Amino acid sequence: MVLLLLRHGDVAEFSDSDSTRKLSERGEFQARVAGKALVTMGIPIDAIISSPLTRAQQTAGIIQTILGVSSCTLSEYLVPESNPGQIVAALNSMSCKSPLLVGHEPILKTLTSLLVTGSTQSKIAYTRASLGCISVPHPMAYGTGALQWLLTNEQMELFAR
Repeated sequence: MVLLLLRHGDVAEFSDSDSTRKLSERGEFQARVAGKALVTMGIPIDAIISSPLTRAQQTAGIIQTILGVSSCTLSEYLVPESNPGQIVAALNSMSCKSPLLVGHEPILKTLTSLLVTGSTQSKIAYTRASLGCISVPHPMAYGTGALQWLLTNEQMELFAR
């Protein structure tokens, strides 16, 4: 399985609650950059799974439109403080070969660290609108993945021109 992990783009400063914070104009631009980079890199996404928080849903929606993926599934397992074991179990029950997870920190770095090293102690971090790619066997288990790359949004801009 080729697992792609994307952190949401920059957010607007004010909102009634954390769960309803929306992308800023820059965040929308960053999501478009990520989508265009995925197209340019030729990575076939067969499922998009997003955190239900507004900013992640907006990021996923922009990517979905650019890639022409028919649907996006929302998962509580991708909220910031969720349990990575739940994500692994959900992915192991799916038949997709290259899902894109759209979520938040710290869950993205925790999941990446566990899949690649088997520990939460690695120094991996996802900046806003950064994209990681992990090759992992299916069914996946902690410590069995290989980090292929982790791109900042600024690096993806080079692909998206």
